[in-house]
Amino acid sequence: MVDTPLSPEATRQLAPEELIDVLKDCVREVFVSMLFSFDAGDACEPEGDAIAPALPSEPAGFDCGIEVEFSGAVSGAVVLRAGRQAAEEITRSMLMMEPDEVLEDEDVVDALGECVNLVAGTLKTRALDPLGTFQLAVPASLNPASVNPALGDREVASGRRQVYRLSQCSFSMEIWTDAASAEEA
Repeated sequence: MVDTPLSPEATRQLAPEELIDVLKDCVREVFVSMLFSFDAGDACEPEGDAIAPALPSEPAGFDCGIEVEFSGAVSGAVVLRAGRQAAEEITRSMLMMEPDEVLEDEDVVDALGECVNLVAGTLKTRALDPLGTFQLAVPASLNPASVNPALGDREVASGRRQVYRLSQCSFSMEIWTDAASAEEA
């Protein structure tokens, strides 16, 4: 891989608050176009900055988490977490399936992977590419017992979460950065 010089803007790192604001816009754009049941007005701010694996109305945690790592002047991951009900609602909407149609686990993982991949790609275009050259990894499953995404072997510094409500459930989109990126900010 050939290293390309960073743009002058690359010396200014994006603050976590800036990244979550861009992420909100990206989720709105992607999900409104992909999900017939999604209303961008259904976003709610979680309390505090700490991210726990449990989502509102799903105290047992989440059943599915998918991450897409990004690397460049800022490194981190975009993460989608959803309980089974939310994951199935997203999948059925994306695949234009009826509520009584049987879903395979593979379909659910693929649909959520496509969602987070599109959101990460939109975030890359809007917020990251102006800072220099960035790469996105392929979507990967996140261990449900883990609060933080893996980020390879890098130490996680911070994460911000936005929770979205569907008809009777919720899912979250998160943005994480690694410790090295946070130190440079």
